[in-house]
Amino acid sequence: MFGETVKLKKVNFLIVNTFFRLHKIKNYWDSKSFFTFVLLPLSFLFLFFSVMRKFFYEKKIFHAKKIDLPVIVIGNITVGGTGKTSAVIWLANYLKEKRLKVGILCSGYGADNNKYPIQITSDSKAFQVGDEAVHIFRRTECVVVTCKHRVKSALFLEQNFALDVLICDDGLQHYQLMRDIEIHVTNGGKRFGNQYFLPAGPLREPMRRLRDIDLKISKGAPKNGEYNLSYRPNYVYALNMPSKIEPLTFFKDKKVVAVAGIANPEEFFKILESKGLHTVKKPFPDHHRFRAEDFYGYESLPILMTEKDAVKCEGIEGYDFWSISLEYCLPKAFGEAVLKKLEYYKHG
Repeated sequence: MFGETVKLKKVNFLIVNTFFRLHKIKNYWDSKSFFTFVLLPLSFLFLFFSVMRKFFYEKKIFHAKKIDLPVIVIGNITVGGTGKTSAVIWLANYLKEKRLKVGILCSGYGADNNKYPIQITSDSKAFQVGDEAVHIFRRTECVVVTCKHRVKSALFLEQNFALDVLICDDGLQHYQLMRDIEIHVTNGGKRFGNQYFLPAGPLREPMRRLRDIDLKISKGAPKNGEYNLSYRPNYVYALNMPSKIEPLTFFKDKKVVAVAGIANPEEFFKILESKGLHTVKKPFPDHHRFRAEDFYGYESLPILMTEKDAVKCEGIEGYDFWSISLEYCLPKAFGEAVLKKLEYYKHG
């Protein structure tokens, strides 16, 4: 009746985009306040369109595409910073160890080219295909495709590669692509904030959506059967000479500039400080596109950043850039649970 031309998702985006980008309202999402109360009418509007959109897919008013490969979606019902990409990398490497051929779909958020599927290669640039896609490719060496249209990416992978399973980085709300396993990732420290919907809070879908989830992960402080996702610092390496590797303690008691263009920069800063580093903190917005002028005045100091940020600083000269390599840790039981569900898909 309505067809796929009805873009309720775009309505959601228009409701919150201006507020989110101009006023940094996420700083208010941890609690309820007068400011968030004022935004509640917009939250109710967002909730309405979110629920109606899912309803249309469930009733097949909107068409969802099923492909001939098992699809695992790793996402969340809140906005950003829960550890989805870390979970994708861990799971992809785990499945590879089990001799499965894995394809990965990324949205290409912030990229110049994200309307059509693009396969990531060793020459791909973050500004062209997205920082997360480049980071995932380098950490997994899987077939990684970036495109904002998940169905196009899935079909591209299905038609061009001999794969056993697809993993979708984020995309829990992308109902146009049918999925076989849903994995939810929560930030254990923030959980669901004030439990308001965008833009008054961090929720993108109702809490009852969690009832449909197959497996749950928490980045720290797991509850109610959630698997714990943690990080272990391995070493640091120089961006202009990746073979130059040092332990993180190499910078102990030294003054360093800590750069983080991620959803929760304080988490990165705490990792460095826990190792005795004296940091000058430089937080940037998530997916920030770095330029040389972002670092003016710090030419004489080592500049440490996440691997996700490092892929956006390649080519910037005149600075002592270092990246910290983190090991993403999930229990073996989580991987076994995924394999069990894949076996059910295969035989059931």
